Amino acid sequence: METMTVEQLYERHIKPLTMAEKLKLLALITQRLAEEASEEEVTEQDPTVATLREILGKGRRRRTRKRGGHPNRFFRPFILRALAQLGGRGRAKEVLELVYQMVKPHLSPVDEERLPLSGGYRWHRKANWERYYMVRDGLLRDDSPQGIWELTEEGWREAKKLIAGETQEQ
Repeated sequence: METMTVEQLYERHIKPLTMAEKLKLLALITQRLAEEASEEEVTEQDPTVATLREILGKGRRRRTRKRGGHPNRFFRPFILRALAQLGGRGRAKEVLELVYQMVKPHLSPVDEERLPLSGGYRWHRKANWERYYMVRDGLLRDDSPQGIWELTEEGWREAKKLIAGETQEQ
């Protein structure tokens, strides 16, 4: 059996594959390597590990997740309430101003930090991400004009349940 270089293996067996097939192969290789690594003791001092970390780390800024603050999901009921107050539809800025008035007492110092790149507030970005998830979950319309947030029928049902639950508690 002939010995092939990595380049020859790539040219003969991997290059002809579609991107989807290459990604499946990469996932399989990664899984097998993880299984092997769990069987062996791999240390950070291992030169192979250090080299791999160096290769993977090149050209990418390492991001660390900021701990603390509220998760995106925290903002959902407040967005629903704000849109209900606005009649089911409003400009993003109006909606977020109402949301801020409601959540202000609950925000942590982390939530009120300014983000380094955009300069916006962390809570604001999280609320915008939650809006995206609400569209995906069918609570907000995905065909509203840009900058307009609008409840769907399902969104109205959720908002009404939320408001009804609050009035029963009082």
